Amino acid sequence: MHFSIPDTQEVKGNDSTYLMYNVHINGNFHCSLRYRQFLGLHEQLRKEFGTGRVPQFPPKKFLSLSAVQLEERRCCLEKYIQNASQNSEIASSELFTGFLRLAQHETSGEPVAKRPIDVFLPNGHQMTVDVWNNAPTSVLYKLVSQECKLRDDLAEHFGLYIFRKEPDGYWIVLRKLNEYESPYISIKWLDDTHRIVFRKCGWDLSHDDLLMDDRVGLHMLYVQMVSDIENGWIIVPKEVLVKQLTALQSQGSKKEYVRVARRLKFYGYMKFPYCQSDFLQPSSELTVYIGNRELVVITPRREEISFKVTRMKCWRITLHHERNGDVKAELSFEYLQSKDKLEWITLMSEQSVIMALCLQEIVSDMVAKQHPTNPSLIGVMRTKVRSVKTMFYYIRRDGDQVPLNDDIIVPKTSGSSSLSNCSSGNSSPTTHSLSNGCSTSSAAATPTSSLTRNNSYDVPSTLGITKRRPSNNSLCRQSSVINSNDNLFHENSAFAGIGDDDL
Repeated sequence: MHFSIPDTQEVKGNDSTYLMYNVHINGNFHCSLRYRQFLGLHEQLRKEFGTGRVPQFPPKKFLSLSAVQLEERRCCLEKYIQNASQNSEIASSELFTGFLRLAQHETSGEPVAKRPIDVFLPNGHQMTVDVWNNAPTSVLYKLVSQECKLRDDLAEHFGLYIFRKEPDGYWIVLRKLNEYESPYISIKWLDDTHRIVFRKCGWDLSHDDLLMDDRVGLHMLYVQMVSDIENGWIIVPKEVLVKQLTALQSQGSKKEYVRVARRLKFYGYMKFPYCQSDFLQPSSELTVYIGNRELVVITPRREEISFKVTRMKCWRITLHHERNGDVKAELSFEYLQSKDKLEWITLMSEQSVIMALCLQEIVSDMVAKQHPTNPSLIGVMRTKVRSVKTMFYYIRRDGDQVPLNDDIIVPKTSGSSSLSNCSSGNSSPTTHSLSNGCSTSSAAATPTSSLTRNNSYDVPSTLGITKRRPSNNSLCRQSSVINSNDNLFHENSAFAGIGDDDL
């Protein structure tokens, strides 16, 4: 996860004015938090993981802060949350993800309720299920896989993604939904050119054999292949399309259709158009494919440049926050061009974060194959059994608390006890349950793009929440351009195994 806090805003409460820090995750606005909410998270992280494993927190100040001190605190909070997320155990903990999810819900101002949400298959088939509007991604994932009647062992090869329809009619993938967010809120903050898509997410193509042996799995694989071919993700020679695929599709021969598709170029890859790079002319528009342990760049002249994942020593994400609120993203990786030559390659794309995630998942699959007794579960949404030591709490902006150890935030109640009294650690372990229900969303909210936030909108006065989502006009921006790239290097654990034969 990449965190940034590019700006702040002042909010007037009943008897005071306080500062809110606008938190972005992976380039997308996620929530607004007060300093004391960060502090509440920090104190619980220290109790759960120990002081030595949690970054140093910006100290309290007992006098009013000057503009310079406020800017220093913003930078320190950004560095703190970014450093905390670099610890994989902290980043994947229910304390951390639950805190972020409830912060998103509080920022949205949505009253807690079950809401419909639309989820689509790659071919456009729509499923409408009902889900709590602050439920995590894993709940929606479970409900959709049940709606599709996928076996649990097959469902783990699928995931939920946000796609956007471009003016040319094609769909591009923007990002994968994560456990730290509520899908209902995330999609509501986007306009109607965006949708949630349930599609296969694994990179090991041998798993497709398991899907093809199951009736439902075969159908899911088939509709994705048809969609990827129509969307230009898979390159199909005209004679193959006319003579074989069209005929097989008209005959309803799904298994044979998939078998033919598996032999085509870029089968099992993800496509990322509208990219630019520093190693070619900056004005050139490139297309990137990721899959089969490589990143392939297609130039305007249809030239192909392949970068093997095993030869990427590390990579990083850089986000540039600009004056108008836009965010420009870059993916850079250090590549072994020859035996003694390492070179940095940079790709500029709003899809940089999802591209980096794809690389990370491919490496995890490779490492898991080398060490089958300890497989990585990155990119796989699974139901987990909790190991709860203490009862965690989310501290609201007004100081009240609600328990984090539930799948959904409970309505605000009076008489909440202090955090120090509630975190004593007397609770017993519980199982992370996935509630039954299903969802659709045609949310009429203010449109925002994947890497920008435009305008503001009024939200219901509920749960003691600020009435307005941050807008570009209400931001107290301290710096016109902020380059957020601290501690963002992801070392490639498969790079160490490269040999001379790979060169």
